[in-house]
Amino acid sequence: NELYSKKSSMPLYHLYSVGKSKEFLMPNARFNMKEKEFITETIKTNLFKQTLFNDPSTVREDPNYNRNVLTDGISRLEINSTQRQIQFQHRNLAQSASYQTGELIKKSYKYLEDTGSWTDHYQFFNVSDNQQLSFYMFKDQMPVINSMSKPFGSGPVLTLQWANDEVLSYKRPNYVLGPNPIKTKDVKMMNGNEVVSLLEQQDKYDVNKIDQIFLSYQMVSSSTNDLVELEPVWSMKINGKIVPITKDLLGKEEDDNGVE
Repeated sequence: NELYSKKSSMPLYHLYSVGKSKEFLMPNARFNMKEKEFITETIKTNLFKQTLFNDPSTVREDPNYNRNVLTDGISRLEINSTQRQIQFQHRNLAQSASYQTGELIKKSYKYLEDTGSWTDHYQFFNVSDNQQLSFYMFKDQMPVINSMSKPFGSGPVLTLQWANDEVLSYKRPNYVLGPNPIKTKDVKMMNGNEVVSLLEQQDKYDVNKIDQIFLSYQMVSSSTNDLVELEPVWSMKINGKIVPITKDLLGKEEDDNGVE
């Protein structure tokens, strides 16, 4: 009864038809969200070394690479400063037999917990056909995706693949966001009708293959190296990728660079 009495002050939502067989619940009216700017802090390489290797004292720089690669002879850690990413993997492992998804998620959460990987707020988002698990950064209960036009490195995603009980590959950002935004501003968001109209006008993606439509933040690099902007944006999950729903979809350039 209390909720019903406040009905008139609540935003109205509608089931919008997209394609031949999908309906998505989206707001009838435009609404405001906050764009936020954060300072990022790069995680020191030594912290990854101490955390990810079984015996950090045996780890040395690999002389066979012209980039920052550490190895203990069994595992290797590559620091890619340009992509703002690290990759940790075993050299002599091949992908193993299939696991149940629930077991994979449980193993992965324990590994991420044991290695102190929850540097920002990440949530399980997807598991691919080759059993690679993706954990996306979340802000304000919304996933954070990387900008296509001005990406901030390789994006705020943790990925894990397993081979039996060993980690075959682990990738993650080499930075953390500051605890609070240093700047915010209001952004007017499209309503459901405008989102559907934009999807119907574009011809880069088959709307019948859209799995989800949701609000997210788009991580955009700025002119200052350690600053990043989180822009609110509508997004869709399609063909295993996350694609921002913006007017860029109407451009003539072919673009299938959705965030994996």
